Amino acid sequence: MRKTASTIAALTLLGGLLAACSNDKNNASGSPSASEASDPSSAASASNSEPKLSGKIVFATNRTDKADSTIRDLADEFEKLHPGTSVEIEGITDGNTLKTRAAANELPDVGIPIPDLPLEKMPDYYLPQDDLGFSADTISFYDYNKVDGKVYGIPISAGYQGIVYNKKAFAEAGITTAPKTLDEMLADSEKLKEKGIIALATSYKDGWPVGYYTATLPMEMAGDPDWYGKLADSDTLYNEDNYSIAVLDFLTQMNDKGYLEPDLMSANWENQKRLHAQGKLAMAYLGTWYPSQLADNGANIEDIGMFPFPGIKTISGGPDGSLFISKNTENPDLAKAFVKYCIENGRFAIATGSIPSDKNAQPPAYVTELLSSGLPVITSSPTSSKIQDIINKGNINMTGNLQEYIVSKKDKQAGLIAKWNKQFQDAKK
Repeated sequence: MRKTASTIAALTLLGGLLAACSNDKNNASGSPSASEASDPSSAASASNSEPKLSGKIVFATNRTDKADSTIRDLADEFEKLHPGTSVEIEGITDGNTLKTRAAANELPDVGIPIPDLPLEKMPDYYLPQDDLGFSADTISFYDYNKVDGKVYGIPISAGYQGIVYNKKAFAEAGITTAPKTLDEMLADSEKLKEKGIIALATSYKDGWPVGYYTATLPMEMAGDPDWYGKLADSDTLYNEDNYSIAVLDFLTQMNDKGYLEPDLMSANWENQKRLHAQGKLAMAYLGTWYPSQLADNGANIEDIGMFPFPGIKTISGGPDGSLFISKNTENPDLAKAFVKYCIENGRFAIATGSIPSDKNAQPPAYVTELLSSGLPVITSSPTSSKIQDIINKGNINMTGNLQEYIVSKKDKQAGLIAKWNKQFQDAKK
């Protein structure tokens, strides 16, 4: 399926929930285990003062890897707290099925949102959740799904973008501190190469991991949450002022110097995780959902760190998934109680190896390291229909463009930029 830049931007903030996996033996969050967080005794006193709940709800999650294990355990604990209730877990492998179900008024009671749903359309499908007792003081990115003063989706986990690195790989190459400039990153990459360690991963063959460079990184470089939306008012898609060419040139330089995977055409996601966990690969530009996957592949989570991409002005952050309640649910009280239970103390996030949105939960060390840079955190603006229409009409694939540019000869690259800008201009007309 073709992935546009907006798709990648959405993945940056939400797709971590799609891909992240936890390790039961080596909890990546550094927080209490899911069973500890969902201990009925910890919430019994609160439940005694609540109205008696009953009925059944369907909870739709794209965390199919955990649907029958830790998420099911979480639902079971909730049912024990509220006898007479039932929570059915439904795994969603293709979010687009929700579009069809929304048209038929058959959305699940609770779950992930309809893909690509404009912010202003949320009240047409979902209930507001301002009465759950949360606020911006207690939940990270609480206002992200706010429309006309009402919050329609509560962030269930938080996510940030940065370079995930293996500390053992750095130590083997004699690197003692994370690079703060591109020159330092290039110098460190040379040290890693000399030790036979792949400096930076792309998973070029699979495409979507390298796609984070097409929208998120330029936004961080510009320090502008509306970087992508403003492309609609630009004369060119690729130019020196909007950092898009800088990103293309950076990855091309890394490839030319032999710092990326030696065989890009076979570089894939599953192999990347194994090599990164083993320290045979050093760095990858991804979200805070990624370290738990390295733990699943055998890495000690204490050996995994994160730092901002060198030279950026801001760090990209946002909800790594939010929970919505269908406007047509027959059990709104039960649905709200379950959402609240999942979010409090980071229960759902811990059960899935994610970063809790509840600010009372302790974030893992790699998140603390990333944010200790002091750079401001920005959240990308909702995708505007104006730029998306141009991208769709022009059949523009910015991730595919990036892949093509990296492996093209220098004498062809200027021609590619000209071709893509003309494609963009024709679409605008």
